[in-house]
Formats: sequence, C-alpha cells, structure tokens
Amino acid sequence: MPSTLSEFKRIYKNSFDKAAEPWFDLVNPLQPVTKAEMLKRLREATGMRWLQAKLFFAGRSDELCEKILRAHQEQTGQTLHDPTEDESQFKDQIAKARIVAEQNQKAWIFKQNQKLRDSGQGHLARDWPLGSCHRIWNLMKEDLKQQGISWYSPAEMNPGYHFD
Repeated sequence: MPSTLSEFKRIYKNSFDKAAEPWFDLVNPLQPVTKAEMLKRLREATGMRWLQAKLFFAGRSDELCEKILRAHQEQTGQTLHDPTEDESQFKDQIAKARIVAEQNQKAWIFKQNQKLRDSGQGHLARDWPLGSCHRIWNLMKEDLKQQGISWYSPAEMNPGYHFD
C-alpha cells in the first residue's frame, strides 16, 4: 500500500489507461474490454468503492480478478467461491483437499486444547477457534497448488468480507 501521493502515482501511473492492453469479455471472448471496464465490473461484483477496487485490481493477479467476475456472473448468493470448485475435473481433488485440511486443523486444535488443559487453562479450549477457516483454506491452497490447481479461498474471492 503506497504511503505517499507520489508513491501512489509512481505505482499506479497509467494502470487504468483506456489505451492499455485490453482484456477480453468473459461472455464474448472475442470482444476486448478495457481495464477501466474491468474495474467497473469488479466494483459491481464486490461492492467496493472506486479507490478500493482500483487498489485491489492493481495489486492482485489478473487471474483472481477474472475469477471474481466469473463467479459473480455464474453464482447466486452473497458470498462467492472459486469457480474451479464447480468444474467436474477438479471437484474430487478439492473435496479431498478440504477433508485433509479439516482433519489437520482438528488435530492442531486438539493439541492446542491439550496444552491449555495441561497448563490449567482448560476453560479457554475451543472446538473451532476464531480464524480456523483461514488456516483450513491455507492448507487447502497449498495442497491444491502442489497438484497444479489454482484455487482461491472465499476470503480472496470476497474482498471486503471478514470471515471469523
């Protein structure tokens, strides 16, 4: 995140110039779309304000932004998930990665709770401490990356949302 106006201008100079290399429309892949139009669509998909969306767009991969836009078009509901989860060739691998990550998280929680009980702080033990979902998603992401699958967590797919 830039700390000064000059740093902001240096980093984001011409990043949304209409003459910049175009993206292609997700509905009609032969029709080019400017970065300004992609920024507008990202704002509509996420509900972010203009500057938030511009900073998000400039600091994230094109793949993530495209997946957010695709998910917004294809999915109903308040939160988006990675469209890769809906692709039949990846469903089993993602489900398995989720199960393994949850099992690893449960084992880690059990160890942490045991340490709390041993130290006389058993009242602090929790079944699912806050932030567990983020650890599960990080474990899933690592596992899927090793399998060559690019997957984004719900936290990444829903900028501006806060998950426990």
